[in-house]
Amino acid sequence: NEFIVLSFEDWASQDYNDVMFNVWSNPIEAIIPPDMPSVDPEDPDDQSIAYKMTYKGILAFEDNWPSKGDYDLNDVIVKYNSVLSFNTKNQVLSTEDTFTAMWSGALFKNGFAYQMNTERANVEECDFTEGKSAWGSQGLDNELGQATVAVFANAIEETGSNTKTSAFKIRNKFKQPVDHETFGVAPYNSFIFLHQNTGKDRTEVHLVNHKPTDKVNTALFGSQQDLSDTDKGIYYVSDQNYPFAIHLADVETFNTEEKESIDRSYPRFASWAKSGGKADKDWYLKK
Repeated sequence: NEFIVLSFEDWASQDYNDVMFNVWSNPIEAIIPPDMPSVDPEDPDDQSIAYKMTYKGILAFEDNWPSKGDYDLNDVIVKYNSVLSFNTKNQVLSTEDTFTAMWSGALFKNGFAYQMNTERANVEECDFTEGKSAWGSQGLDNELGQATVAVFANAIEETGSNTKTSAFKIRNKFKQPVDHETFGVAPYNSFIFLHQNTGKDRTEVHLVNHKPTDKVNTALFGSQQDLSDTDKGIYYVSDQNYPFAIHLADVETFNTEEKESIDRSYPRFASWAKSGGKADKDWYLKK
């Protein structure tokens, strides 16, 4: 993925994570290959691609929110691989996102979508080059001001009751480049919506402290085992910092035991969650 990481060992543990950093350079500021299109660094609307970055990982959701339910965190498992194209100002020009429905350990018919940090009006193209959107030929949700893509509406159907996987490739091109810090990176604000409900007053499950869309049923926040405090910007978290959705960056495979709480399947999950993600960051590597 054109991503170089240097890792150092400073003692005898041989875990090679005492110091880690990645090496990256902007080719425009270094050596311009002869076949690279010319760009004007003073042009505020620069649409020429200077470099690309690839992001990948796995998302897993618990659909019993605001209750923890069985808390096996495998009601919807989605794998993603996203390529973001940037100009010379580190602004995002376009994205090419592949989301693959890997597993559905749920009785509910759950859909999957993602929201990008730019206005819908700024999306020039939203094309499904592989797979079909939850709204048929329509990619973007025309009822939301922020660019929101409904990928699929029923994880059970897309996984064939866990006998197959289904991939969806979406290309989004922006009318005006979006600043990298504003836009963020994949997997953006990914979420599931329950019962195939693409309309209003629906139940959505997002990653911790990721805001829901304007279609969410706000009455559910702070109920049952959910400890969201919308006034403080706290969303989708339970006691002991337990999340209702997790993001595993750069991970290729992940599974949990059906109907078994994830902190039993993965004993180090509890310390990771309680520490706010600071301890046992590789909890998912050992059951």
